[in-house]
Amino acid sequence: MANVTLANAIQISQGAFGVNQFTVDTNGFNMTLSGVISTTVPATEAIQPGLTKNGLGDLTLTGVNTYRGQTIVNAGRLIVNGSIANTSSVTIADGAVLAGNVAIPNLTVMSGAKLSPGNSIGTVNVAGNLTLNAGSTTVIEIQGATVDKITVGGTATIAGTLQLVALGGTYQFGSPYTFLTATGGVTGSFATITTDAGFGVGVSSAVSIAGNSAAVTLTAAPLVTTAVAAATANTVAAQKAPVLGLTQRRNITAVALGLDRAVAAGADVSSLFAVYNQPMREALAAAVNTLSGKVHTATSAAGLRVSDQFLARDARSLRDRARRVTDGRRGQIIHGRSAGSEELGPRALSLDRSRAEL
Repeated sequence: MANVTLANAIQISQGAFGVNQFTVDTNGFNMTLSGVISTTVPATEAIQPGLTKNGLGDLTLTGVNTYRGQTIVNAGRLIVNGSIANTSSVTIADGAVLAGNVAIPNLTVMSGAKLSPGNSIGTVNVAGNLTLNAGSTTVIEIQGATVDKITVGGTATIAGTLQLVALGGTYQFGSPYTFLTATGGVTGSFATITTDAGFGVGVSSAVSIAGNSAAVTLTAAPLVTTAVAAATANTVAAQKAPVLGLTQRRNITAVALGLDRAVAAGADVSSLFAVYNQPMREALAAAVNTLSGKVHTATSAAGLRVSDQFLARDARSLRDRARRVTDGRRGQIIHGRSAGSEELGPRALSLDRSRAEL
C-alpha cells in the first residue's frame, strides 16, 4: 500500500537482548501513526526504548507520544504534528528531514540533514538545546508578516545553510522576521543564506544574530551597483551581484541607479516590492522601466528620494538635451544623443525639474 494510516496505540517493550528501538521503515511510502506510542519499560530504567525512522517517504506522528528513548531519523522525513516531548533526544541524520509542529527535548541536525518547522508556517519547540551542525540546512518559510519559528529553552548553536522560502503575501523590506529564540543564547552563524525564487530576483536578505534571537530581514538587491554591506560579527548577508548591471537601456539604468542610491541612503522601498519581486532578470528590467515616467507620482518617501537622485544631476547637460526632446510627457526622464555622438551613460541622465511634479 502506498499510504497507510494507523490509529492503533503502540507499546514498546523490552526485548530478550535488552531494550529495542521501535523501527519504522517507510520504504518510499507515506505512513501516519495517530495512536500513542508508549513503552512498558519503567521510567526508573536507565535505558529506554525509542523510535527509529528508516527508508524514504514520510512518517507522520499526530499523537501525544510518551516513549522515552531516542528518536533517530536515518532517512526520509519525520513529520510530528503532536508531541514526542518525553523522548530523550532527537537526531536527524544525513539526508533526512524533521518537519511539523513538534515539541521535543533536545535536537541535533547533522550535516546533510534538514530542519523544516511546520507544514507551512509552523513552530518547532525545543525544551533543551538545539545544535545545527555545519552542512545542515534550516528551512524557514515566510508568508506575509508571519514566519516559521524555532523556540529553544536552552542554547542554540547554529551553522550550515539557511534556506528562505516565500509562501506569498505582502512583504516588507527592512522589517525583521524573528525565526529563532533561545533562552540560553544563540551562538554561531549560518555559512550560507539562500533566497527562494518566489521572493523574486530583486530580493536579497540579511540575518542578524543578537543575544537570544536570530532574525532575517528582506532587502532590496542591488540593481546596477555593487552593494557594500556593513560587515559585523552578528550579521550575515546573502551575497548578490548587481541583478541588472549597466547593460540595460538608459532609462532603465537611470531608474535602477536611482533606486540603488535611495536604498543605500536608507530609503524604505517596500512600496516598490512588486517591482523587485520578479521571476527573471528581464521581467525585473521591464518592471523598473515602468517607473521611468512615473517617478513624479510616487507618494512614499522612497519615491521622493528616488526622484531626488535624478533631480540632482547636471543641470547644464539636462538643458542641452532638453532642447532635443519633443516628448511632452510629464515627469519624463530625459535622454538623447547629438549627431554622431555616443549614447549618454547613466551618469549623464536626469529628470526635468521644471516638468516634474513631486
